[in-house]
Amino acid sequence: MLGDSKAGVRELRFLATELATALRDTRRVAVSRGARLSSSVPGSEGPGNDASAGG
Repeated sequence: MLGDSKAGVRELRFLATELATALRDTRRVAVSRGARLSSSVPGSEGPGNDASAGG
């Protein structure tokens, strides 16, 4: 679409909006899956907390 010289401002704005939405959704899914993975690992105390540190 960017290479199409006929694409107007409305089309490019639509494209940018859709890409931003897709990236937001992708990030939301990745964060959700990462949270589920870290909570399902035995001994995991979350990011930055080392369960073996004995602190």
